[in-house]
Amino acid sequence: MSNRESRSERGMKLGSQGRAKRTVRVPLPPMRTKTLVTKRLWIRALVHRESHNLNGMRAAGEKSRTATTVWRITRSHRRKKMEQVRLMQQQVTTQTDACL
Repeated sequence: MSNRESRSERGMKLGSQGRAKRTVRVPLPPMRTKTLVTKRLWIRALVHRESHNLNGMRAAGEKSRTATTVWRITRSHRRKKMEQVRLMQQQVTTQTDACL
């Protein structure tokens, strides 16, 4: 995890200008076949690529539509997952209480 820490420290040292310049563009895999697996891989690549750029874009004051939408999708998905987990835990606790 030292790599991540050093990156954040570097960003803090450089300030907003440095962070804005350091946007990395990773080429996305081509979407040739419309199968679910490749779509999923493509989305994952997109998420990976844009997560690098989010801070830089925000610093530069430019908006990336893909970044925001992907971010929103992942965030909503995470929230749904968390809710499901919470519901499951609740059910388990109620069942154990009933048994006791």
